[in-house]
Amino acid sequence: MKTRLEKLVIPGQAIPEMRFKGSAFEAGKYMAQWTLENYPFYPRILSMAVHDWSDPPEKVVAAFKKYAPWVLELYRGMLEKLHDLNFDADSPMPEIPVRNTCEDSGCTSFSLAPARCVNHAPLAGQTKDTGIESLDLYIILNMHLTDGPSMLKLAYPGELCGYGFHNNNMSVFRNDLKSVQGGNGLLPGLIYCLLALSADSVDAAKNIALEYGLSGAGNYLVSDSKTALAVESNAGGIGWVEPVNGILVHANHPDSPVTLPYEFTADRPRPEQSRCRKKMLYEAIANHKGLISVDDMFNYMALHARAGELQGVCRHGDVAGVEPCTTAAVAADVLNKRFYAVKGPACMNKYSVYEML
Repeated sequence: MKTRLEKLVIPGQAIPEMRFKGSAFEAGKYMAQWTLENYPFYPRILSMAVHDWSDPPEKVVAAFKKYAPWVLELYRGMLEKLHDLNFDADSPMPEIPVRNTCEDSGCTSFSLAPARCVNHAPLAGQTKDTGIESLDLYIILNMHLTDGPSMLKLAYPGELCGYGFHNNNMSVFRNDLKSVQGGNGLLPGLIYCLLALSADSVDAAKNIALEYGLSGAGNYLVSDSKTALAVESNAGGIGWVEPVNGILVHANHPDSPVTLPYEFTADRPRPEQSRCRKKMLYEAIANHKGLISVDDMFNYMALHARAGELQGVCRHGDVAGVEPCTTAAVAADVLNKRFYAVKGPACMNKYSVYEML
């Protein structure tokens, strides 16, 4: 039986790719069929889609009609196909191959300005620190919609939001934001991310957050081809964190004056661990000599805790499986329409390259 550490070593295993070309309506039907055929043990996201999109709030529908009508069409197709397949969204969830015993997550996201990067092609991405079962759940969502965008994202089976970018050069990566209470605006984080990806700039994505308000607690690192902004949400409202010297790094603690007073600090040392990861990744990028390449970023996403440091950007969890481990790392090159993703920690495995359809 493999140890937890041995399970993280998976050389040569690329993350499976779901590829589709066609209309948004047909894409939704295809996503439903593909997910149930390839991941019958993980219908969770499809069940959520049925509950969330069968009768969404009128204001949410109005927002998508204004900014991203293709999303409504995609979910219309998905729900129609699930109905045809007699999918029961309320049936008990089957056991997934590896039980999730992880108590927390701890992703670290980043965005670099063009002036920082090789060929002035900006990079954005993140680590995914989760329970080890995610290793067998990640997919790459690669779709070209005839009535909507093209997209490349890391996602879970059946998920549309994911972690990645659209062909309008907008990307969104996201982190849990450890807060005592979430915000009470209209848009949940995953809904906001879909709207932000459909904006034409970071400023436009910021205005969408202001227009509708955000619910729950989370960080959404939004980038275009020129700049980036971390959009934070919790009970304090919506806060903004801007790049410093062309670098924006975010972990799991609130950083803005608006959200910081609502940080959840009772589960120490997690707040300090989050700050350690952010500091480590920011300093590695800031101290880099010359322009930063994709290889450089994967090396930095493989940084481990050194003597005296509470936590590294790359994490291997613990024997009991209570602490999260790095189960994926990704980087988006929006100008060249390439997505780089590694299954497992970047310190042990090599990334694969995905080209946008």
